[in-house]
This record gives sequence, structure tokens and C-alpha cells, in this order.
Amino acid sequence: MKNVLLAAFFGLLLVSCSGDDDNGGPTVGDCNQPSQFVAFNITQTSAVVEWQQEGAPSFIVEYGEQGFALGTGDQVTSTNLSAEITDLTLGTTYDYYVRAVCDSNNVSEFIGPERFTTLACEKVNNVEVFNITDATAFVSFDLNLATATYEVEYGESGFSVGSGTKVVSDGGIEIDGLMQNTAYDVYVRSVCGDVFSDYSDVVMFTTLAACSAPLDIDGFPSGSGAIVLGWDPSGETAWRIEYGLVGFSLGTGTEVNTSDSSIEITGLQSGEVYDFYVQANCGADGFSSFIGPVTLAVN
Repeated sequence: MKNVLLAAFFGLLLVSCSGDDDNGGPTVGDCNQPSQFVAFNITQTSAVVEWQQEGAPSFIVEYGEQGFALGTGDQVTSTNLSAEITDLTLGTTYDYYVRAVCDSNNVSEFIGPERFTTLACEKVNNVEVFNITDATAFVSFDLNLATATYEVEYGESGFSVGSGTKVVSDGGIEIDGLMQNTAYDVYVRSVCGDVFSDYSDVVMFTTLAACSAPLDIDGFPSGSGAIVLGWDPSGETAWRIEYGLVGFSLGTGTEVNTSDSSIEITGLQSGEVYDFYVQANCGADGFSSFIGPVTLAVN
């Protein structure tokens, strides 16, 4: 009777083992484990992971956000000693494990976790504005790694971010259609697919006047009842002088037009003191602002 019971027990044991082989997955055997893990070519949404191992024809990489439970992550299979992981979330840390598959019934343990972090949508730095004219300005900034597109937003100084004029660019850009002699604010941010970085710090600039005022007016008495005036041009070729007794209000004085950058004004009252102003005449672009006064006593 005892021998019969022992035979039955071993028979059940053999049936049980046969069931595991028929219905289970591959078993962990003597397949060499992967080692020397490296993650590189990391972008905002992808990374390449690499390892070393000899003898296995394929590998399984399982990955998920930091701390995920092995067996619940996503998997990718590779026949090389590397694999690209895609469709990741930017600015996120991921764990990954790798196992070697020597054949359908022989795999290594999953080795890991190893870790990498995808790139974030980085804030734009060092925004500068130059080559400013009366209607245009060039905006430059530092380009960010893995950011291909940027949004430049601008408006008159004090505008609310989100309500300005927006221009999409892959780098520095000239903005146009600006108003002359006007103060502007400009912001830049990175565009990372459907995600935006924070805005850069605001940069302020002021467009030039379409008609530039002359520079450095000066003068001296040239004889009885006469004064010589001179100034440095700023690109214009015609000017208007207005003068009157010291303290007069602009718009109430005597006007003289000239195409020379110096002029002698005569017929003044000897012993009196006069104020003199000069502005550029820019034709269709109107007149510049006045410079002055220069105050001179007449002999």
C-alpha cells in the first residue's frame, strides 16, 4: 500500500511539472544578463538606451515613469544592443529594465532599474533687440537644445501677455509694421509641440522717429544785429529754425527754412537775448522734434 501511494505522488508531480512547461512563459536560465547601461540622444519625447551582452539574439526593454512596478510598464523589443524609446512626456524621469532573450525558453532576469530624464520645454534666455528703425526691429535670443520653434510676442509697452502680436520663428526674427517713436515690450517662449515654456523676461525698446532731429546746435554773434547758427545733421537735408526773444513759446516765433546746416540770421535787435530752436524737415515724413534752445545775446 505504501508503494502505491508513493507512485501516485510522483505521478502527480510529473504531471504538474509538465503543465508548467506547456503553459508557462520562458524560464529564467543561463542567458547572460545585460550590463553597462547608457542612455543618450535624449530629447523632450524620446531617448536611446544601450547595453552590452554577448550571445543573445534579442532583448526586451520595459520602461515607465520613475518608480513604476516591473511588469506594469511599456515594452519594446530589439535585436540590437540598443533601443529607441519614443512617445515620452517632456521633463519626466523614467526607469527602464532590460532582459536578454537567448531563445524562446531561455531569458535572463530583468536588470535595472536604470534612469534618464527627458528634456523640459526650456525658458528662452538672453533676448536682445537691435537694428531698431522707425518701423522695424530685430529680436535675437539663445536657442535651446531640442527646441525647434519659438514664439515672439510684442506690443506697446505695458500690454498684457497673450494680447500682443505673435510671430512664430525658428530663431531670431525681424518684426515690422511698428509705429515710429513708440515704446514696445517683447517676450519670447519655446514651443515644444503642444507645450510652451515660460515667457522670457520682458525686453523694452523704442522705435526711432521717422524724421530724426539734428544734433548739437550752437551759435555765436557775427556782427551788429546778427547771429550765426550751426548744427550737426542726422541724415536729413532740410531744416526749419524758429527763434524769438528769450523765453518765447514755440509756435509764436519767427521761422526760417534752409537746406544748409548753418545759417546767419540778421535783423535782430542789438543788446537783446534770443532763444533759437532747429528741427529737420523730412518732407512726406513731416518734421522732427525741435532741439534747443541755444540762448545767445546779440551785439
